[in-house]
Formats: sequence, structure tokens, C-alpha cells
Amino acid sequence: MRIPRIPQVVDGYSLEPMSQADILNCHALLLQGNDFLIEGLGPSEINFRNFVENIGMQLWAWQCTYKYQGIFGGFILTTSVDVQSLNARIVGVFSEPRQARIPLLMYMYRLFWSYPLQKIYAQMPEIAEPYLDLYKAAGFQKEGVYRQHQVIAGQRCDVVVMGSLREEYEAWCKKYEPRFSLDLQLRR
Repeated sequence: MRIPRIPQVVDGYSLEPMSQADILNCHALLLQGNDFLIEGLGPSEINFRNFVENIGMQLWAWQCTYKYQGIFGGFILTTSVDVQSLNARIVGVFSEPRQARIPLLMYMYRLFWSYPLQKIYAQMPEIAEPYLDLYKAAGFQKEGVYRQHQVIAGQRCDVVVMGSLREEYEAWCKKYEPRFSLDLQLRR
């Protein structure tokens, strides 16, 4: 079996494993109006550190930061992995969600290539339109809505679940972003 080339830098974007030094940047970004993306975490840096450390103990978890031309732009985490059903939930927090499609695709590529996952999914409040647009732009499909599932600023909000099955990801990549195709990487 040939091992594909996992892109380290694509169009100026890079993914790097999250380090202890990155925690402050990630936490600060979360507090800049993105805290609704991780339910129940609260504003405490210690809670965030514990959250990241607990994720790191999960099977198939990968916490990373993304940079554009060396400048921090956000982070992506695998928060829930079901090794029996082969599903993984991801959370991405970005300074510019509308410009984070390439890092999200790099992350998806890494997860699908490295693990036998059948589905990657994300959930976010319906009011987070830039994030909904981002996941749609990366080939995710809307799977459903948890009605009035989350409280944000004292208001109940619906939460949208979006997912990408392995075969959907592959078909989408072949059509729109062949450089992230798992099948095409094997042929190189």
C-alpha cells in the first residue's frame, strides 16, 4: 500500500498540532464572539485547557491550529469520536470563517486518510451563518436541526448538524478539489 502525500502547506495555509503555547491564542479567539461554538465551556482559560487536554486523550483525536502564511488563523478539534460507528465530530473556530475552506479540507483529508472514519460532522447554531457557509463550501450536507437546543445571549437557538460521509467527501473532492482526493493521492 502506498502512503499518500499529506499536504503540509496548501495555498499558504498550514495545519500544525496544537501546542501548549497555542492555547492562549485559541482561547482568545474563542472569546472574540466564538464561544457559542463549544457548548457549556464558559470563559475560563483553565476550562479550555482541560477541555483540550481531555480531547487529546481520545482515540483518533487531533487538535491543530491553522496558519496562513505563518499567521495564526484558528483551530480545529476532533471533539467526539465513535470508534464503533466510525463517526467523528469536529469543531473549527476561525478568525475568518469564510476564508477557512482550505484548512478545513486539509483537516478532513487528514482524518479520512489516517482513520477508518465513515463520517465527519459538525454542529453549530443556526445564527452562525459564516460557519454554515464554510462547511457547505467544504462539501458538508445539512443533516438536521436540533430545535431550540442552545442558549446564546439569553435566547434559545436552533443548532444545525452538517456532515460529510467518506464517499461524499471523495466525490466532492474529485469534482471541486482533486488535490484533496484520497483516491487520487494513492495514484501519485
